[in-house]
Amino acid sequence: MEKHYVYGSGMFGCLYDYGPHFSKEIENAVDDLTFIFEDAIESDELIEMRTNLKNSGKHTFRSAIEAGAQYCDITESNGPMPEFNED
Repeated sequence: MEKHYVYGSGMFGCLYDYGPHFSKEIENAVDDLTFIFEDAIESDELIEMRTNLKNSGKHTFRSAIEAGAQYCDITESNGPMPEFNED
């Protein structure tokens, strides 16, 4: 069965501020989220974030003010990956 990953970031109780985005591979989703937050959070938290995303699919930021979000997450979904459409 086909699967894909849905990922993004934001504030608890709200829709994603960044996302939803889609990836066929979890590593690509982790890399994209790492790129988005690499200048906003400390390097040790960035390492922690990568580990959390790979292991549990979610990371809660130490400081929402510094990160610009409270959390980021990755969810595995069944079926083909949606196509991007700006319409």
